[in-house]
Amino acid sequence: MKKIFMTCYGGGHAEIIKEVYKNLINISDIEITILALTTSKYKFEQERIPYKVITDYYNKEEDKEIYKLGKEFCIKNNIDTSIGEDETYLYHGYPLFEQEKKYGKKKVEEGFKKYGRGIFLPLQFMKKILQLEKPNLVVTTNSPRYEKAALIVAKTLNIKTLSIEDLFGVEYKIYSDEMVSFFNDFIYKNVYGENLCIISEESKKNLLNAKTSNFFVTGNPAFDKAIKFYNEHHKEIKKNEEKLTICFLSQNYPERFLIVKELKDIVKEQKNFDLIIKIHPNEKLEEYISYIDENTKVINSNLYETIFKSDIIVTVDSTAALEAVILDKTVVAKKNDYIPFENMNIGVEYKSISDIKNKINEVLYNNEVINCLKKGRKLFRPIEFSGLKIKKIIEKIINNN
Repeated sequence: MKKIFMTCYGGGHAEIIKEVYKNLINISDIEITILALTTSKYKFEQERIPYKVITDYYNKEEDKEIYKLGKEFCIKNNIDTSIGEDETYLYHGYPLFEQEKKYGKKKVEEGFKKYGRGIFLPLQFMKKILQLEKPNLVVTTNSPRYEKAALIVAKTLNIKTLSIEDLFGVEYKIYSDEMVSFFNDFIYKNVYGENLCIISEESKKNLLNAKTSNFFVTGNPAFDKAIKFYNEHHKEIKKNEEKLTICFLSQNYPERFLIVKELKDIVKEQKNFDLIIKIHPNEKLEEYISYIDENTKVINSNLYETIFKSDIIVTVDSTAALEAVILDKTVVAKKNDYIPFENMNIGVEYKSISDIKNKINEVLYNNEVINCLKKGRKLFRPIEFSGLKIKKIIEKIINNN
């Protein structure tokens, strides 16, 4: 019986592990343990996937000082305990206990004020878990903190590792380098699994210094549902042929209302344009009520259906825009350091809000740009599901003794 230990945080990271898990359970003679960190447990509950949490590894007698430290810290800093008080106190307590011993209480408090939970690196706790679970393989996404600790410890215990990058390998680099300097400790350098799954060849350019043995271009398993939706529905959904629809994928950024104003002005000038504002789950519908009119809708659900009914997707840097690319939609995004839309020929980029109109005209009327983006989208859209690709890789890893 081969054993796999997986751990992740919530949001898109839980989506990645969920998709990989669903493919792995089809393998015989395999046992999977998932450590669900913070809000990821809600995704696994929803999908009826078994999981463990930090409290499952808590020894009430041995760890009472850790619990006390975590509780005092959370109360002092008014930490949200919606995932459960015990889970919250221990989530903070384990790394704080280790780091106060290593760096001193004052330094850790300064670090938390500056970097928040990014300073957490519970190496001893993860060592305790891995020695208990005895896995043949540790699988993580690319989050820092507990996931990073799992990779570091697994390598010291000679356990095989695989990590999955959700985007393009630049998200945590600056953050990591700053903490190395702050604590004067290279333990905070970015860490990757010896086997590293990446979204595209573009990611590899940003990860050339990653100390990893094997790169695998797999795509992002969190996007598998977009591929499935495209395959099943793209011929069925009929959009309004008489009007062009711009969809703004909003995020909780200060400039979002300025972008909405600019888009509404564009729609007003072009009588055959409609605007859909697809708000982020963290935003409130009430904030956008005043923008609704005969040419503008505000939607807070049905992401894929909304994208499919649209012609142009405008965003700042939403990862949902990558799903829009998979759904074969034209993307206009703000130039940013995290998603290289133009470098990959999957979108055009604006530098300022006033430039959005020109970029929309470019993707509508410049045939060279239109054809280039069409080819780029086709290349970016995976033919095979990412979760299935990673399952095949994991099979080879665990069977290669």
